[in-house]
Amino acid sequence: MNLKRIKLSLNLWRVAPLWRLCHTSKAWPLIEADLKRWKQVDKKKCSDFQFFGNSLLTKKEFRNLLQYRLHYAKSYVADFFTRFFFPLMETLMIRPDMKAGIQHGFATIIAAEEIGENFWVNQQVTIGYKNGKAPVIKDNVSVFAGAIIIGGITVDSDSKIGAGATVVDDVPANAVVISPKANIYSSGFIKGTKTS
Repeated sequence: MNLKRIKLSLNLWRVAPLWRLCHTSKAWPLIEADLKRWKQVDKKKCSDFQFFGNSLLTKKEFRNLLQYRLHYAKSYVADFFTRFFFPLMETLMIRPDMKAGIQHGFATIIAAEEIGENFWVNQQVTIGYKNGKAPVIKDNVSVFAGAIIIGGITVDSDSKIGAGATVVDDVPANAVVISPKANIYSSGFIKGTKTS
């Protein structure tokens, strides 16, 4: 028996009731789609229950998404159970209706007007408002670490937003957006530290 199975076995008392509560929730179709997407990205070949349990025990990003799904589906018992037994990632703020995978969700804010299927986001990403308008993210979009997407723009399907990119204009379908290479604007000594 491997270590993950032992850990899951020892935590069945809190995983199994939540699994059952999720199945009876109106949010189950979204939760099931989340499990499928995360299993695909993680390339895991195990039962849905085993993946659900392992994700709850090891991925705070998954816990946040699950908790949001349950809360907005008015599954308050399951919502409370999730918050009480599985601490959330305090620095991850997301939309409850998004169909997404989140990897390393630390310091990530997702406040899009709309998010399509198979959205993937990494850590320290900001998707949000500018002048009262938020972005629309279409299907199969991936956003990598540190990217910023703001304003009433559209990121069209099958696009990838590279690490550190700042996006303030529409992005066409199948595009790859990258940030420019950093430039040195001054050289010499600044407070005793050489910059070039």
